[in-house]
Amino acid sequence: MKSHRSNAGEPPIATRRLIRRGTRSGFATVKLWAPRERRKGEWSCRFFVTAVGMKDSKEVYGADAIQALQNAMLGIRIVLDKGGRSLTWAGRPARYTFPRTVEWVFGARLTRKLETVLARESQRFLDARRDIGARARMKDASQQARQPVGAEKSRRRISASDRRTR
Repeated sequence: MKSHRSNAGEPPIATRRLIRRGTRSGFATVKLWAPRERRKGEWSCRFFVTAVGMKDSKEVYGADAIQALQNAMLGIRIVLDKGGRSLTWAGRPARYTFPRTVEWVFGARLTRKLETVLARESQRFLDARRDIGARARMKDASQQARQPVGAEKSRRRISASDRRTR
């Protein structure tokens, strides 16, 4: 990654506001500029993250616009891994909202194997969450079935009268 002082007056194509955990007004902003062709077969893409010690935007490169854009997203993730651990977005650690990708660097065989492991583990996690949710719903249903007849109506009457008094 190369530091790049000038953004040449171009507006970023995307921004994301991150919240600093434990503060009321602390936030950071991620800015991403459009990829641009530097010369035939070489593209660059700039990004900047405030509040993590970056003084200038960073410029990353790729063989085409998409690779430059992917490298910028990876660069944002690396910056957040190093200095943005207290930042969140949508209630999640911000660094995980800029995912890493499985790189082709080690060849097709290893890439396929890593992608397969990732897909299998992701599915296993989703299945476990679905099972936990189903068990919780079954537990709720069985508890409701055990309640005496009329208990639900009296609970509704109480909550309706509570609402009127507020």
